[in-house]
Amino acid sequence: MMPPSTPEDSNETMAAAKASAEHALVMLSDAADALTAAARPSRPVDKRRTLRFRKGAAAVIPQIGTLLQSAGLDGAALPVDAMLANLEHGKDLAVLVQKLEGAARTFRDLHFHATTSSWRTALQGYVALQRLAVDDAALAESLKPVAEYMAYRHPLTAEGEATKATKKAAAKLEAAKKRVAKRAERAKAALALATETLGEAGEEPA
Repeated sequence: MMPPSTPEDSNETMAAAKASAEHALVMLSDAADALTAAARPSRPVDKRRTLRFRKGAAAVIPQIGTLLQSAGLDGAALPVDAMLANLEHGKDLAVLVQKLEGAARTFRDLHFHATTSSWRTALQGYVALQRLAVDDAALAESLKPVAEYMAYRHPLTAEGEATKATKKAAAKLEAAKKRVAKRAERAKAALALATETLGEAGEEPA
């Protein structure tokens, strides 16, 4: 049976993860700089104009290559070797992209924990400084820029106007109300039609 983990174990794990992340960050940063210098990134407009790789094409491309060679069409206009080499290169890059996406998630988590931990400590320190500043005029004066930052509110929020999140929620609520009203109108129309139909069916012929 494994012994229960202790806070010391957790701290050691976090420290090891931080050290590994810092080492990987240096390597990835260097690699990113090298790639940026070597290759011009594609513009969004270029990607929109480019023929996209179709799902399942990786299995079809080799078949097309074999048929091209059998038909004697392999050449400068239709280079089968280059086509297959690009396919394999794309497969290798797909594996790399998956690894980098996983690494990005890890870095986002580490960034979140690092920044929130730093901010938590800073807030605790600010509270402690506020208490000391009550009896220390020099400290109170030095603390003014920090106090101004802490007291800052977005102009819209400060004036009591709705924030973006509140406006978005209100817009969703209004849209939901409109949908409900339309459904109610359709139900009302359907009920009126049904009532009219039943009334006509109940009338006796002259």
